[in-house]
Amino acid sequence: MNKKKIAVFATGWSPEIIESYINGMIDGFKKDNVDLYLFLNYALTTSKDYIITGELNIYNLPDLNDFDGAVIIGNGLDFSGLFEEITLRCKNANIPAVCTGRKPENGAYFVGSDNRVGARELYEHIVNDHNCTDVVFIAGSADNPDSNTRLNVLRECLEAKGYSLPDSRICYTDWLPGEAAEYVSNWHLSGRKMPQAFICANDTLAMPVCDVLRNSGYKVPDDLIVTGYDYEFFCRIYDPAITSVNQCFDKIGMESASLLLDLIAGIKRPRRMLVPSRFVKSESCGCFMESDANDDRRVACKAFFHNNMKQSMFTSQLAMMETTLMEGKSVEEFGRNFAEYMKNHSNRYEGNTFHLLLEPSYAQSIIDPNTVFNTTKYSDILNVVVTMDNGHISYNETMEKNKLVPFISDEIKENRFFVFLPIHEREKNYGYIVFGDDVSKISDYNYLNSYILRISTILEMYRQRLSMNFMNVKLMEYSATDALTHVKNRAAYEEMEKKLTNEIMKDIDYQFGIMMFDINNLKKINDELGHEYGDQYIVGSCMLICNIYKCSPVYRIGGDEFVCVLTGTDYERRDDLMLELQRSMKELQIKDIPFHEKYSVACGMAVYNPDVDSSVSDVFNRADDAMYENKVAMKACR
Repeated sequence: MNKKKIAVFATGWSPEIIESYINGMIDGFKKDNVDLYLFLNYALTTSKDYIITGELNIYNLPDLNDFDGAVIIGNGLDFSGLFEEITLRCKNANIPAVCTGRKPENGAYFVGSDNRVGARELYEHIVNDHNCTDVVFIAGSADNPDSNTRLNVLRECLEAKGYSLPDSRICYTDWLPGEAAEYVSNWHLSGRKMPQAFICANDTLAMPVCDVLRNSGYKVPDDLIVTGYDYEFFCRIYDPAITSVNQCFDKIGMESASLLLDLIAGIKRPRRMLVPSRFVKSESCGCFMESDANDDRRVACKAFFHNNMKQSMFTSQLAMMETTLMEGKSVEEFGRNFAEYMKNHSNRYEGNTFHLLLEPSYAQSIIDPNTVFNTTKYSDILNVVVTMDNGHISYNETMEKNKLVPFISDEIKENRFFVFLPIHEREKNYGYIVFGDDVSKISDYNYLNSYILRISTILEMYRQRLSMNFMNVKLMEYSATDALTHVKNRAAYEEMEKKLTNEIMKDIDYQFGIMMFDINNLKKINDELGHEYGDQYIVGSCMLICNIYKCSPVYRIGGDEFVCVLTGTDYERRDDLMLELQRSMKELQIKDIPFHEKYSVACGMAVYNPDVDSSVSDVFNRADDAMYENKVAMKACR
């Protein structure tokens, strides 16, 4: 039976929560043969539109017609029309989609947290058990449904006791911890009486509120209470541990997977399903905790030491990787060096399944500065820079985009998990990276995002360096090229003369010859037809020479003078080639063509002879003398 393919769309708004979602889904899919494809970005970490474009482009990578279903984690998809666009793509592909974290408005299925259950338990505890009626609500964004649900439940709990929560007691932070901290700090500095409690829309807002209160001389919970929401790991080891609500994201992920499998199988299910959230007492409200926060803190302290070692090793590995990759001189060498790096470092961050793919425009831009990069799509054919699965490494291949993952080992039969992340420079799409079978990478945001940013930076530096080298080579070629005939110029010949000098110094028996050419009739054409025709005559005469001496470099060293350095087969056939040149000119003279197309050149040849030539100039002069003798003879014949 073929494996089912499930696409998951998410932003890195909360790595810990996303990991809980994914782990729940993986558990839910264990009863079937399923591969999970997570398309992840960090667009929420920036306010720059062009960077957001580069991040969100990863959602355009999958063709949903190739998938059996999709899960859309709506938390953080707060970009105009994006959530609706993804659900519409699923509908157009005729695959079932399950949304979570944000309720769809187009009839798609939804599995979410029953915020009201946990929120009501928390807020009734604060209002009834602690008699806190003078409270402030630190909200998320004004249009966020989760934040507004929590606010409404708080108001209901207060109204049940005969109290209200005016708008002046609500601070909208757009989920920014700094906004929450500034609000509380300004409250303290104003000299106003502090409320009994700061009720925060999530834990990430609650912890900076506690920090400001501590720095302002207040003790939590002795002087006032602070609560959060989401029950994140750091809120559990924070001092004081934050009273919160566990939304049970792993259960939501598991139920989403179960629902999606039923929909794929054609089993009818309700379009809405809620998983009850759960109130968790803790230190920030002064209550007995369900678990000992000190145990969690001891574990975190032990992990802190190991994390420092891990961070040091990670930083060192990134530096080593950059040094290795930047040694290359082509895109092909980049892939080869990356493969060697992975083979030689068993403890590297990439793990056992890793793929780096680039857009064709990346390599094209090195030689063409006007290359247009994709910004809202991926090319049909991608360049596989390096690919590794189950220890098998290859590099410098090509792959059809719809395949998504270059190599999947047949040895691995169990369900697979892949996370796709965009590689870009501003809005310009460079490609993407795939990590496989390691969900823990999602929660290690600092490592994962640092790695992606470092790869992006390396690729941009590498591209700029190769592009600059290419431009320098081209400039050197242009400086050594005759503008009219496009053969090499006098400066290039002088460089060749130096090389020949080195050769004969190393090897006295080195073989080469020099052909000198001087164009006949050029003055007559310039005088009678004009210099435009004269230039055409020079170009035609040059082509005549180049067509005969195909294996030797030709140089224009004067207005009507050319020189050819004979090497290889041209040197061996030098006498035959001179006869061929003379025959070609005779054929032109008897053809019924305009006079300015009857190309004629005088020529002379000399071969290096160590017995008579002490330098390359001696060979040149003998060829020049022979050429003038030929020119005099040709003039006498005319």
